[in-house]
Amino acid sequence: MKAIWSTNAKLTFIEILQNIEQRFSLKEAESFYNETFHIISLIERNPYLFELNEKHHVRRALIQHISSLFYEVDDHNKTIQLLTFHHNRMSEDHIKSLL
Repeated sequence: MKAIWSTNAKLTFIEILQNIEQRFSLKEAESFYNETFHIISLIERNPYLFELNEKHHVRRALIQHISSLFYEVDDHNKTIQLLTFHHNRMSEDHIKSLL
């Protein structure tokens, strides 16, 4: 299946990437970037690999310990909708506003 990035996913990914670069280093940001695309490639090969969040009815993939990627599997269109990235130190309420 092919992963489709939502506008929100693009924006939140860039925000987290920039935050990592500012707080840590370019090397850490590159590591996060590479790990993110590795996780997305795993999701494209096996969309049901990561846990289903029953509360929000989406799947959640942990990327390093820093963030989570929330996505939906659309079996009808054979696509994976990348919804949003979430910094794991933010509150549950913040996730609700992103989804």
